[in-house]
Amino acid sequence: MVIKAATKFVTPISNALDEDSDMMDLDEDDDVATSSDEESEYGSKKRTTKAPPAKRARTSATSSPQKPATQAKTSSHKKKSLSLLPTMPLDVLFEIFGMLSPKDILSVSRTNKLFRETLMSRGATTVWKAARERLGAPDCPSDLNEVRWAILLFGNTCQNCGAKGIPKADFYLRRRVCTSCKKKNLVVRSKFKTRFPDLDISMLDLIPSTDVGGWAHGHSSNSQFFWEADILDMVHKLATHTHNIHMRLADAKKNLDIFKEERLKLVKEITDNAPRLRYWAANVAEQRQQGTADLCTRRQNAICEKFIELGYTKEDMKSVAYAPEYNQTTALSDRIWQRIRPILEPKVKEEKEDRLKRELRTLKVIRRRMVDSLYNTYKKSLRPSQWRYLPRTLDVCELEPFARLIDSSSDVPITEADFGQCMERLPELLTAEQDLLKIQLRGAISPVTSSLANPSNDTLEAGEITEASTSSPTAQPVDCLELATSVFECRVRYCNLDSRYLVGYDIIATHHCKPEREGVEASYYYSISPSASTLLARPDEKFTIDTTAVATARALVLCTGLDPNTTLATDMDAKDYRFTCLQCRPQKANGVWTRIGYSWRTAISHTALHATATSFTPWEKLSTADADMVKDKERNDAKWQTSNWTCGHCSAYLTTQKSRADILQHVQAMHGIALPREPDDIFFFERIISPLFRPSLITYSVPEPPMIVKQGGSQNQGNSGSSKVAKCLRCALGSAKERTRLFDVSGVRSHLKAKHGIPDPIKGVDWI
Repeated sequence: MVIKAATKFVTPISNALDEDSDMMDLDEDDDVATSSDEESEYGSKKRTTKAPPAKRARTSATSSPQKPATQAKTSSHKKKSLSLLPTMPLDVLFEIFGMLSPKDILSVSRTNKLFRETLMSRGATTVWKAARERLGAPDCPSDLNEVRWAILLFGNTCQNCGAKGIPKADFYLRRRVCTSCKKKNLVVRSKFKTRFPDLDISMLDLIPSTDVGGWAHGHSSNSQFFWEADILDMVHKLATHTHNIHMRLADAKKNLDIFKEERLKLVKEITDNAPRLRYWAANVAEQRQQGTADLCTRRQNAICEKFIELGYTKEDMKSVAYAPEYNQTTALSDRIWQRIRPILEPKVKEEKEDRLKRELRTLKVIRRRMVDSLYNTYKKSLRPSQWRYLPRTLDVCELEPFARLIDSSSDVPITEADFGQCMERLPELLTAEQDLLKIQLRGAISPVTSSLANPSNDTLEAGEITEASTSSPTAQPVDCLELATSVFECRVRYCNLDSRYLVGYDIIATHHCKPEREGVEASYYYSISPSASTLLARPDEKFTIDTTAVATARALVLCTGLDPNTTLATDMDAKDYRFTCLQCRPQKANGVWTRIGYSWRTAISHTALHATATSFTPWEKLSTADADMVKDKERNDAKWQTSNWTCGHCSAYLTTQKSRADILQHVQAMHGIALPREPDDIFFFERIISPLFRPSLITYSVPEPPMIVKQGGSQNQGNSGSSKVAKCLRCALGSAKERTRLFDVSGVRSHLKAKHGIPDPIKGVDWI
């Protein structure tokens, strides 16, 4: 409580101030109000010590003189003023002050000089004592008066320098001091003789000490720290007693012994009571903090109720949890609410919008799971060989009738029954999507195949017949999508590099490279956002023509002696030839020179990933013996030992494939087929096609290559040509120039470190 006044008491009270000098000499007397001759806060006239005139009794209602309205208004204002408080009798003032807390009484004592003199007098001791006892504070020790005890317990300023905001008092030193003053004034026992070489260290037993130093950050230690002023004061007192002894005063030595005995008792009393006082102060601080937290919680709850009335939820308040306007102890009033609402509501509104989006996304996942359950039932009605043609659950959910229900607002209840009609139309919808995909793919491949079939780039006029079209009058029209030279590249970011080049519509229709459970499982929560790069790219964006791969396919077909303009992908699969890249150098392993063998599909991927823009990659068809060696190693690759096999007759292993041995046993036992065949009875089923585990081991033996002598006399075995033979695999998704750029070994390492931030690139992973 703060009371502002600048007047003197009318009733003289200075006679009551017979307190000792130490009662008046306090450390917290900085804030002194103005003197009595200053202007009052509530009026322009100066106060005087002259007593006010006695009131006159009113004899009648009519005898009272009429006062002007302005004068009456001024009089009414004066009645509300606290400037008359000092004119009250002392017993009334003490009764008022007795209702205050010790901290408020301290504030009142600093209002002006007369209040200070009144509250510091012996007569005001009962006021301080009553206030202390009402709070349950510890009793005042014998060596302090109530005023100093209240300052120690309830003050918050440094008693040495006047710094404010000092939360803890040191009850061992009987002082509330700041850290800076502790550092300047504390003397540790171990350095006493260094600081005071002429003094006896035994005198420290007569002085209270603390275990918290100025550099300890409030933590206790095993050292003793003494206040320097206490040491000097003790030196002065001991010197006085010693002087009396030297002057041979009566009982001087006895008085010294009594003084030491009393000091030892006082130090012991302070030391014994300090832990109890520390515990009390900690409890008070905790209660104060809890009270502050309770007030803050009440305000927060009140603000929450206001926003709930506006249509928000308690969850929306997370955005303002650390806002200063939200974390105050002042009770929420209408005026405060009108002030803070424009500050808090934009943040709360934004959080509400985010919450609704999250709830809708979660609701969409739940609805997709309904579709997923119905979709799995639909899959079981099909032959297992048809599963690989089916799209993902998320792709089905993007179809118009499903999407319309899934994207419905959250207040519209959607059940599995609502998707029943959509599931009935599913075969029709899937057929329409396949037809659309074919149209888009044909539109992309036609210009490329036309330019390659007609190298002169002459545009055919309507009705013009080429030599190729008349060479076989009975030939059936060929679908350009089924040609062995119709090579598409999947442009999905995370598509496997070795399986991203696709030939034939059957391979395109069964190509899956996106996460199978995307949009259905919670782990793909963020990938289903509209900005996700892998979310349902349109067919014409997902598949593009790669001219290098198309040229390679034509070269491979020509190696077999077939016509690239009419040879189908199924024809090349039936031939099942193996090829080798003549641009790659032979490798020596275990004393044997070998080359890697490729199927015609893996050969296309190899060239597209490793060919240069300025050179043509030569290919050679392997002999039957070499091709059989390569095929035998392909069949023994560890990939076929994985648990990706399923039954070709039932849906028992629709979602959980098993090993080949388990499926063989299942087919023999459940379907009565003694000798199961691939792929009719059992087949290897993987939604996302992966390459062989060890493609570098799919080799065949070759003779030792001749030694090539380069300019400068250096020798090398294998192919001659440029030393730039390394390619960056990290640039495989870049432009055509980036994909075909060649480096030497040191150059590709520098490139990976500078451009891609890979300090230690790995061959076969980052570059080849």
